[in-house]
Amino acid sequence: MKVNSPQIDENRQAINKLLQKQRNEIALRETELDNIQKIYKKKEDQERLVGEKKLLDIHDRNNKEFLEANKSKEEKLAQIKEQFSDTQQKLSLHESELKKGHENRIMNARDNHNMQAQRIFEDAQEQLKDINLTTNSKIKDVNAKTDLELTRIKHKSQLAIDKAAHENSLRVTQEQNGQADALKVAQKQFYATQQRQEMEHKNALAEQHLKNNGEFQTRERIHKDRTDATEKHYNELIKGEKSSFEMKYQRMVKEHQSVLDRLQSTFKERLDKITSSFKSEHAAKSARSEDEFYSLHTLSPKVREDEKFYYVDIETPPHEKENYHITAHGRKIKVQFNRRSEERLDGKNGEVQTSKRSETLSKEINVAHIVDDKKVKVAYEEGVLSYRLPKA
Repeated sequence: MKVNSPQIDENRQAINKLLQKQRNEIALRETELDNIQKIYKKKEDQERLVGEKKLLDIHDRNNKEFLEANKSKEEKLAQIKEQFSDTQQKLSLHESELKKGHENRIMNARDNHNMQAQRIFEDAQEQLKDINLTTNSKIKDVNAKTDLELTRIKHKSQLAIDKAAHENSLRVTQEQNGQADALKVAQKQFYATQQRQEMEHKNALAEQHLKNNGEFQTRERIHKDRTDATEKHYNELIKGEKSSFEMKYQRMVKEHQSVLDRLQSTFKERLDKITSSFKSEHAAKSARSEDEFYSLHTLSPKVREDEKFYYVDIETPPHEKENYHITAHGRKIKVQFNRRSEERLDGKNGEVQTSKRSETLSKEINVAHIVDDKKVKVAYEEGVLSYRLPKA
C-alpha cells in the first residue's frame, strides 16, 4: 500500500533543503579557502618569476657586455693583424724595390765604367795618332823617345783604367754593403716592430682580460648581493603573507565553526520536530492500516492476446470499476487505479471535521507489439473488467 502524506513530503523536502543548504555553505567555504590558497600560490609564483626574470636580465646584460668587449678586442686584433700584413707587404715591396734599384745602379755603374774605359781608350788612340803624326817627320830622331812615351802613356792609361775599375769596384762593393746594411737594419726594425706590436697586443689582451675578470667578479658580487637582498625581501614578504593567511584562515575556521554550530543546532531542532511529526504520522498510519480502504496493495491485471488485439482483465468489484484507467504508449500498457474518500464528523459543540483520503496504484506491462490506445473498448462481466486494445 502506498500512502502519500503532504506533511511527510513537506518535512522531507525541508530536511533535504536544509541539508543541501548546509552542504552548499560548506562547499562555498571550501571554495573560498581554495581560492585564497590559489591566489597566494599565484602571487608567490609571480614574485618568484619576477625575481628570476631580473636575474636572467642581469646575467644576459653581463654576457652581452662581455661579448661586445670581446668582439671589440677581436676587431682590434683583426685590425692589428691586417696592419701587420700590410706592413709586411710594404716591407716586401720596399725590399724588392731596393734590390731592383741596387741592380739598376750596378748596371749603370758598369755601363759608366765601360763608357769611361772606352773614352780613355779613344783618347789614347787620338793621342797615339797625334804622336804618330808628330813623330812621322822626326821618327828617326825621336824613335826611342816615342817608344818610351808610348810605353808611359800605355802604362798611364792602364793605370787609369785599373784605377777607374778599382774605384768602380769599390763603389759597387760599398753600394752593395750599404744596401745589405740598410736591408738588415730594415729587417731588424721590422722584426723589432713586429715583436713590440705582438708584446703590446699580448699585454693589452692580458690587461683587458684582467679588467674583464675584475669587472665580472665585481658585477657577480653585486648581482649576488642584490639577489640575496631580493630573496631576503621576498622571504620576508612571503613570511608576512603566510602569517596573515594563517590568521585569516584561523578566523575563517572559527567563523565556519560557529556557523556549523548554529546550523547543527537549527538542524537538530527541525529534526526533532520532524521526528515528532513523523511519529504522529506513523501512529496515524498504523491506525489506518486496519481500514478496508487501504486493503488493496498491488494490481494484478492479466494480459492475453490474439492476432489483432491485446486483452487486459482485472478482477474488481462493481463499485470500483470506474476507478481503473488504462493507457498505452508504444509497446507499454499502463494500468492505473485511483480512488478517493471524504468523511465528515460533526462535533458536540457544532464543530465540523472533514477527512479526505486518496490512493493511487499503477503498473506497466511490456508487450511485443505497438498498441493503439485511441481505439480501446471496455467491458465488465461477472466481476472482471476487460480492456481490448488493438495492435497497431
